[in-house]
Amino acid sequence: MAVSLHWQLADATQIASLSLERSESEIGPWSPVMTDQRDEGGVIGTVDRGVVAGRTYWYRLEVRDRGGNSTVIGPVQVQPGEAITAFVLRKVTPNPAEFGQTVTIEYALPRAASIRVSMIDVQGREVAALASGFMLPGRYQVSWNGGNAPAGLFFVRYQFTGGKAQVQRLVLMR
Repeated sequence: MAVSLHWQLADATQIASLSLERSESEIGPWSPVMTDQRDEGGVIGTVDRGVVAGRTYWYRLEVRDRGGNSTVIGPVQVQPGEAITAFVLRKVTPNPAEFGQTVTIEYALPRAASIRVSMIDVQGREVAALASGFMLPGRYQVSWNGGNAPAGLFFVRYQFTGGKAQVQRLVLMR
């Protein structure tokens, strides 16, 4: 498990040193995080590989300028989740749903891809397109309130690169 952190400084030429610190509490105690920092075109990036999924961590950055002045930026809260290793339609909740109740659909992408998330009726017709287009890797969620759809059985279809799809059923009740 790892946390990737990135920051951009207004004038990096005035920076003498950067020190990243981590805590399991917003108020400390703070410990230095030993990582390799890299400049990615003006954005400084680093990876903290010493984290555990499901735990909450706080990070802060100490910036020391060439004049010896120190500024602390943060803290920033991070809660690493499980690694995304596959395209997956995660949850459709609540299910069954009352008519007019908002349904939340969660899905994940392990890499950038073109996707489409849609609601399909039992006859295979698309009732609503909830998300469509090129998306970066990560976890996402969309909502659906049923629109003008009648009560009944529906399917959430998650299509991704290569024409593959995953489907979960949804019962919409009156």
